[in-house]
Amino acid sequence: MQSAIAPQKWSQFPYGDEGGGFWAVVFGSKVLWYNAIEDRFNVSHFAEPDRIPDDEYWCKEDPLKWALPRVIGDPPGWRKGAPRPMP
Repeated sequence: MQSAIAPQKWSQFPYGDEGGGFWAVVFGSKVLWYNAIEDRFNVSHFAEPDRIPDDEYWCKEDPLKWALPRVIGDPPGWRKGAPRPMP
């Protein structure tokens, strides 16, 4: 049984160049990655390991508690209720 998933730096041109890429964790065909520019998390599909495709660069700006359910396959409408301001 795997007890941890090690993050690794994934490249992304051009936005990830400045920081040497984005920290990423792979879940099947999806990658959960931390966007240090936005200080938030994103979920993308990928075809080539170690690289976030240009057309999968998102500025979704999700906190981890919102991004993680999306990467593990919960339906898109899993959040219920009105939006709340971020602290």
